[in-house]
Amino acid sequence: MTSHDWVLDTNVLISAALSRQGSPYVLVQRALAEARIVFSEPTFEELRGRLYRPKFDRYISLDMRERVLRDLSASAPWVEIDHQGGGAATRTTTNSSPRPCRLVGLCWSAVIRTC
Repeated sequence: MTSHDWVLDTNVLISAALSRQGSPYVLVQRALAEARIVFSEPTFEELRGRLYRPKFDRYISLDMRERVLRDLSASAPWVEIDHQGGGAATRTTTNSSPRPCRLVGLCWSAVIRTC
């Protein structure tokens, strides 16, 4: 694992949870192996809210949704967004030194091709 922190787009995380085939799953696996996926309270709440939408009922059980959220919550560092500094730096709840994060999502297919 490296010291890179990644903020993954909610749609990428949901797509990876729904299917183990395709670029979103590969990206999440790469992030877990090579970096740290980080969450802030707003980003995690967005994921939780979207993952529990009824349209996903036929694709992923409530049990699996709860496991995905529990596992991500337990394994990912939580950060606070520095709105005063333009939002580019974050700080973990366990380490007060600023650390840059990479927003990954909109260009995930380009990231996968560089593997």
